[in-house]
Amino acid sequence: IQRVSLPSGLTTLGNYAFERNGLKDVYIPNTITSLGTHTFYYNNLTEVTIPTNWTTIPTGTFQQNKLQSVTIPANITSIGTYAFYNNPTMTSINLGSVQTIGAYAFRYCPIETLNIPSTTISIGDYAFADNALYELTLNAGLTNLGHSAFYNNGLESLVLPSTLKVVGANCFEYNDLTSLTLNQGLEIIYWGAFA
Repeated sequence: IQRVSLPSGLTTLGNYAFERNGLKDVYIPNTITSLGTHTFYYNNLTEVTIPTNWTTIPTGTFQQNKLQSVTIPANITSIGTYAFYNNPTMTSINLGSVQTIGAYAFRYCPIETLNIPSTTISIGDYAFADNALYELTLNAGLTNLGHSAFYNNGLESLVLPSTLKVVGANCFEYNDLTSLTLNQGLEIIYWGAFA
């Protein structure tokens, strides 16, 4: 299957519903309100319009596709683990108003610049590890960075917001940092965080 237009009136997509189909194009209607995990796992999607009535993107929804650029609608509050894991052509992402980003959500996506919105509270382990980041903005509101969240990127300078409490182990390991600003409010820096 290369193209699917899901009908209006469809409300539910179960786990792995379109796994490994070679999908290149899919239309997802706003009537879908219940979504399982890994729904479009391992396909060839290059673009997708995420319905504006979703509030979460479940685990593995778009894992291992060929998405190039993604805009997260403003109503999405959480991005699940592995949601966009290993999209090797994804160079940009607009995170909308997301509050939590799950572990491994964007690992192995060659994203180059990233603005974490002020609505974001936590970023999970390895969420943006092994990307191509050279520019990162962390806005006030963020409180927790998971282990290896930004591991192995190309960051040269970094300013941590005053709201940040925790920097996980190996969080920024294997970057190219020459400038680092730590603000008051920081409580825990785990081992190897800036190694």
